Amino acid sequence: MISLLQVADTLATTDVVEEVGFFRLIGNLFIQGGCGGMLVITALLVLLLVAAWKFPKIVKEIGLFTLFFGVFMLMIGLMQAFDACLVVGSFPQNVWAGGFKVALMQPIYATSVYLLSLVIRIVHKLLKK
Repeated sequence: MISLLQVADTLATTDVVEEVGFFRLIGNLFIQGGCGGMLVITALLVLLLVAAWKFPKIVKEIGLFTLFFGVFMLMIGLMQAFDACLVVGSFPQNVWAGGFKVALMQPIYATSVYLLSLVIRIVHKLLKK
């Protein structure tokens, strides 16, 4: 049986940037960031793009909700990491670094969706004039 420490060590030492295609790289980041949270953020991105076309007044709110969801998922991930640290005792620094890298993937993705919502809102305001 694989322990949490072995999984975290593998994630910490695995180099994602290889000589692979763009979509494989995005897929690797999606899986490493956690499929559940990344899938919700992607669904919110699709909702944002639909809202930009149909309901432009709620674009910023969808982006803001996405940002807060990403921060919420960061807190959950860090709480799980600290619980694992309590059980195991201590982790090497490379495991901590890999864990923080994985924990920050969802907030970074959510922040990019929020920035996209702000750009869409600015474009809508400029086109409205």
